[in-house]
Amino acid sequence: MKFILSLLFTCIISHAHTTADPKIDHQTNPLGVDDTKPRLSWRIEGDEPSLAQTAYQILVATSPDLLESGKADLWDSGEVKSNTAVANYAGKPLPSSTWIHWTVRTWAGDKASEWSAPQKFLTALIGSQPKQPFISFKDTTPFHTERNKLHLPPARYYRGVFTPEKKIVRAIAYATALGIYELHVNGRRVGDTYFAPGWTDYRKRIYYNS
Repeated sequence: MKFILSLLFTCIISHAHTTADPKIDHQTNPLGVDDTKPRLSWRIEGDEPSLAQTAYQILVATSPDLLESGKADLWDSGEVKSNTAVANYAGKPLPSSTWIHWTVRTWAGDKASEWSAPQKFLTALIGSQPKQPFISFKDTTPFHTERNKLHLPPARYYRGVFTPEKKIVRAIAYATALGIYELHVNGRRVGDTYFAPGWTDYRKRIYYNS
């Protein structure tokens, strides 16, 4: 007599997910962030049709080495139960004019993703003023006296000279004007923006570019 044994194996596949597209204030690695509590956002990706975030953790540090070692000196949010892929920075005060490094990971159920690719952003003049005074020109003569004629004065050039004490590895320029400007260093134009920094009501605010 022959016996046939049938065995049924049930294979449970764990669907891994990733945390992708991390951004600061809807930008990737932006320059000149002057918000003291910028908004961090991300997406989760995976093959599971019903994939949903259940928690996240954010690390923010002043150097990539600290971030890589998990020793975030600015902010470690810990595991935050949330299905929202956005959070406002809630760590130590952000230092002015500094590169900030950050990463995020998420949970879907009890499964944690790997950390996202490290990101960075450059803070602007948070809570500080430029060390040098604004370049200015005092002219007490009337702008023009004949209102029935178009008057377009020539653009003024302002120049400053400095000698660095050490070899320059990285430099940040903060520029603005009451009107529009072009910034040049040693005769070479900096950036490709036209009509910077953008019009505002100068009685209330002045934009500046990093």
